[in-house]
Amino acid sequence: MIYSGATITVGVSMLLIITFCTRYHLSGEAMADLLTLISVHCAEVHPGLQSLHNFMKYFHHLKNPIIRHKYCSHCLLLLNDGHEHRVCPNDLCQQDLTKQGSTSFFIEVPVAKQIQSFFAKDGFFDDLQYRFRRTQHAGQISDIYDGHIYKSLFENNGLLSDPNNISLSWNTDGVPLFKSSAFELWPLYFIVNKLPYNKRIQRENMIFAGLWFGTNKPQMLTFFSPFYEGLSKLETEGVNVTIPGETACSFN
Repeated sequence: MIYSGATITVGVSMLLIITFCTRYHLSGEAMADLLTLISVHCAEVHPGLQSLHNFMKYFHHLKNPIIRHKYCSHCLLLLNDGHEHRVCPNDLCQQDLTKQGSTSFFIEVPVAKQIQSFFAKDGFFDDLQYRFRRTQHAGQISDIYDGHIYKSLFENNGLLSDPNNISLSWNTDGVPLFKSSAFELWPLYFIVNKLPYNKRIQRENMIFAGLWFGTNKPQMLTFFSPFYEGLSKLETEGVNVTIPGETACSFN
């Protein structure tokens, strides 16, 4: 935790700070002063928040790299084409993107590497077989597996009939950071449907995929575009994982 009794984790705190610094184009000196200010207000604070060096070191050693996505603050067009635009390429917007506050960012945490780390945990793969062992009652809907869409992907040798494949559910919602501020935090989580429900909703088994931070609600086509591309690649190509005690294999 950031400090004893903190309500948010170190990871979430770090993401909030770097998103804030990116949004307002803070210099390295300004970031260092901000971290000093935070540490002064907390008697016991995580080392990553004590200096700019430790802050950058924290991100350098992350197992899951962070990807920043820039978008136009006016029309919310995603600017991921690799070009440094001075004017918004949206013909209906064409705002000057060189002005402060004209562009904003949200953060993606790649899903594939998190899935690999899950499978490396003892017992995780065995837990994924829960749906094949659970007691089912005709005509009753007790879990996601009983829904029409899930059944269509499971029956008749569908994609989810393979015990090596998984499916995910996503959820996001805005949380105001302070009562007196218009800023909202929109974390994006994926839940592994094949786990038993009590384990499915545990924080350590959820995939933290991204974070939107700003005064405006996320435009979902903007927010979800990078995640859709990543998940589509996972569906078609899969990901290589290592299960403790087993040989490496590929999952979709």
